[in-house]
Amino acid sequence: MDHSSKDKKDLLLKLIQWKAKLIDDSSEKIAESLLLEFILCFVQNFSSTDDSPERRELICIAEKIAAKIWQDCNFRVVKENVFFVKIIDSFETVEKVEFLREEIWFGGVLSSLPSTSNESFVGINAARFFSLLLVLLAEISQLISEKLFSWMEDVYEEPEGFLEAIIEHDDRCLTILLALLQLMKKKLEIPVKFHPINLFLRLFKKIDFDPQTILDWLYSEIVAIPFLLRFLKEIDSNFEEFSNKCAHLDNITAKRIRCSNAKKYTVENLPVVKSPDDLVFTVEELHGEKVVEREVRISTKRHVKLVEEEFQDVSNCQEPLLESFSEFVIRLRLKLERLEETGLAPFNIQPVVTLLEKLEEKLEESSRNATV
Repeated sequence: MDHSSKDKKDLLLKLIQWKAKLIDDSSEKIAESLLLEFILCFVQNFSSTDDSPERRELICIAEKIAAKIWQDCNFRVVKENVFFVKIIDSFETVEKVEFLREEIWFGGVLSSLPSTSNESFVGINAARFFSLLLVLLAEISQLISEKLFSWMEDVYEEPEGFLEAIIEHDDRCLTILLALLQLMKKKLEIPVKFHPINLFLRLFKKIDFDPQTILDWLYSEIVAIPFLLRFLKEIDSNFEEFSNKCAHLDNITAKRIRCSNAKKYTVENLPVVKSPDDLVFTVEELHGEKVVEREVRISTKRHVKLVEEEFQDVSNCQEPLLESFSEFVIRLRLKLERLEETGLAPFNIQPVVTLLEKLEEKLEESSRNATV
């Protein structure tokens, strides 16, 4: 084993040990000495390490630490935290971050995939890294945010690809959207494809605006309560802008459906008929000791026709997003009120219900105005 291989093996072993101490330890607070030791390791190794199990373990641990610190601050601005500052500073000199297409990892564990694997594997591979950087939003500078979104745009060509990469992990998905919302409120420029309200709508469309899924998140994910409260407040405060985004995404969906409904044809074979223009020649075949002649005819004309398939325009069959959201708001409020009546709710339901009631009024008014 050469020296570099041994160094990588030693680093990976150390990272696995740190992961057990920093992440899997049941104690509430991370020991400061361990935290400082990990920061030093991250700063020394991240920029010099290619996409590998070692770099993935670095990202895995850093992401979990950042999420825990942010959670302890009730998912609000983290002021002058040494971990946030040092990790962000380490990216100042990093110009480009690449992720392998051939490999994918979950929790730092390497799993080989075929070399012809889809682009989506790269997106999943990168999701944890971008989750880390987005959570470091408290100390984030304009320079770093521009780099971050530039890296994200290199990996994710479409918002659907980004959503697919993060939706597999509920906690990470909600954390990323909440971080993007906070970045938006800090007036940082965010590319349209990563705009938090657009992603919020795409996420809810992905789960079919199902209020039970939201309840499941509220029960199982600590970040779900601030996620829901802050997005509902944002929608309530900027309702007209939210309505416009719903209409804009509806138009995009309709255009895509119309494109997919473009004329389609099937090929139908026609009976072959003799023609003077056919190429005709004789082939001699030896059958035992007997020579047999056989005529071969090759048509010079096509004996097929294109048949246009029946067109079904479903572009107008999609329920508008604002209507879907309106129904969702009502159903979620009713579910939460029933839960509150049982006295078994594990969290304070009233702030969410109050926001939902305010949104119901605005949605009803919007619906009345649309029919006038």
